[in-house]
Order: sequence, then structure tokens, then C-alpha cells
Amino acid sequence: HSEEVAEIFDNYRLPATFYINTAGLDNIKNRIKHPFLLSMYKDFLKHGHEIGTHTKHHVNLVKVSLGEAEKEMSSSSKDIQKHFGYLPTTMSYPTSHYNSQLDSLMRLSYLDCRYTVLHDSDSLVRYIHVRSDFDFDYYKKNLDAFMSSNANLYVFGGHQLDGNGYEPMSSKTLNSLLTYIVSKYQDDCWVSTYEDVVMYRILRENVSIVNHPGIVDVKINNKVKRILSKYIHAHAYLTLC
Repeated sequence: HSEEVAEIFDNYRLPATFYINTAGLDNIKNRIKHPFLLSMYKDFLKHGHEIGTHTKHHVNLVKVSLGEAEKEMSSSSKDIQKHFGYLPTTMSYPTSHYNSQLDSLMRLSYLDCRYTVLHDSDSLVRYIHVRSDFDFDYYKKNLDAFMSSNANLYVFGGHQLDGNGYEPMSSKTLNSLLTYIVSKYQDDCWVSTYEDVVMYRILRENVSIVNHPGIVDVKINNKVKRILSKYIHAHAYLTLC
């Protein structure tokens, strides 16, 4: 149901992030099941959505060796580069299981991971994961609480739509939530892909902006220069502006 999710977000002119298991991109059986898999994801990219990885085979990384875990993460990044021609910025841990060692390995291939639980007790970040027994009123209440708090990042994630897969969300609820966001909070929050949010946070933490008479002086340190040379996306610079 990825097409339906993308179509809903497109209707609101909002971008979304899709985390995929990349083994399916080369799997003949999977390609027979969905012959337009690659073209579908390429179309998502053209519409401003992000394609990130959920590892190659969706294994629980804490239950395999660190070598195998690193291979799962790095090979999925290479798969994205092979099929879509760009270096993915973020990933998501299968089954939400990870530890500090895996986090270190993850950052060899990605800038960040989309977590589904509180990470490092960061009081400025809120995570909410879709569940089948949550309705629109629950999401509305949770979002309102976030907007009235001191937190500045709200990460919303789920799996499937309309009764399929793990903990599916109804398309009616998703439409209601997006309608509520654009009608009430359009001027108060920025809805974007996880990639753009991660890039923005890195830029804001490492770039100094000083106003002089008639000119704005933007100083980018060497860390950010290295990042931007690796992830050459125009929106990385536009986000800073």
C-alpha cells in the first residue's frame, strides 16, 4: 500500500519517508509480485519523498554478529545507490531493536536513524508509532501536546494502510490527521522527510549566521563541508536559508 500512502501525501503536497528492505529490489519473486517496484520508488523520489533503508533482509540486528549487522546496513545503502543513483541519508532499525554498538556502525553508512522510541532521553524529540487501536482523536491529542511543549521534533511512523500488514492505519485516519495539520498548524510547523530534518539539524548546529550592515555572513565549518560534499542535494542548502 505504499502507492496509496504516497498518493495521500501528494494530495496534501507533503513529503514522506519510505523505509524499504532492499533485498526485494533484486528478488525475482518479489519483482513478479510487484513488477513496477523500482519504477514506483523512482516516482516517489520525483515527488519529493525520501527512500531510506530498513536494512537488506529485515533481520533483528541485535541477534546477529556485528559483522553481519554492519553488512546488512552497508549493503542496503549500496543497493539504494545502485538502483536509484543517490546516497541514502537515513535508515530505520528492523523491529526497533538496537544498541550503542549498532548505532556506531549505523553512522558509518548513514547520518542518522529514525527511531520509534525515545532515544537518549531527548526531551526535545517526540516519537509516535502507529497502532491499530489508535484513532484520529488520539493522534490529534498527541500532536496538540507536542505543539504546546518545548519539543521541536515530532517523528511519526507506521507500517501499512487499511488492514494490511503489521499495525495498519486506516487511510481515513491518515487523511484526517494530515488535514488537521495543514489546516491548524501549517504556519507553525514544518512537515518534511526525515532526511531533510536530519540535515537541517546538522546544519543549524554547525553553521553560524552573523548579520552585518547590508550582508549576511554564513560560516560553514569543515564538518558540514564534508557532509555536504557527500550528500549533494540542493535542498540541503535551501533548508538552511
